Amino acid sequence: MLPLMVDVKDRNVIIVGGGKIAYRKLKVFLRQGAKVKVISPTLIDEMKGLYEKNQFEWAEKAVSRDDLHDAFIIVAATDNKDVNSWIRSHANHNQLVNVVDDAELGNIQIPSFQQKGKLTVSVSTDGASPILAKEICYHFFNQLDESFLSELEELSKTRQEIKTSSLSLEEKKNVLKKLAQEAQKKIFLTQ
Repeated sequence: MLPLMVDVKDRNVIIVGGGKIAYRKLKVFLRQGAKVKVISPTLIDEMKGLYEKNQFEWAEKAVSRDDLHDAFIIVAATDNKDVNSWIRSHANHNQLVNVVDDAELGNIQIPSFQQKGKLTVSVSTDGASPILAKEICYHFFNQLDESFLSELEELSKTRQEIKTSSLSLEEKKNVLKKLAQEAQKKIFLTQ
């Protein structure tokens, strides 16, 4: 699997399932600004609460092939392995599919991650232990304090200024490398 960041803002995401795992995936996609549709005959109370606040669309039924058509990402999060497998087999070859109970069946995995400001820390165990991935991610993320996040914001602004400056490409590269090294020293000296 190739790790990459994907902007899902305003993209169509289908989540099939209405239980706890579907709820966790739903929260992730809502925080990222996706347009989410949940397909499930039932929803747990936490999902119903979000639905009642118009946070997502709900099709109160079993999944059908037509439900998958317009999705950018499909999350198969039912408690039925056969249904999850059916979803994967009926998705378009170019759609991104996460099968929560069988990481190898889908073509994407949603790693454990933490975000704040410009920083995203993400950890995957390739499906071996999502619980361990979450703990490792939490551990790494919480070693970085607010001063680092402020430093990262400043580094971002400075980088934009350098990119638009009249420096040569090589000079820009050297200055950016030096700034990154200085930021790295600050991180590791404070730990």
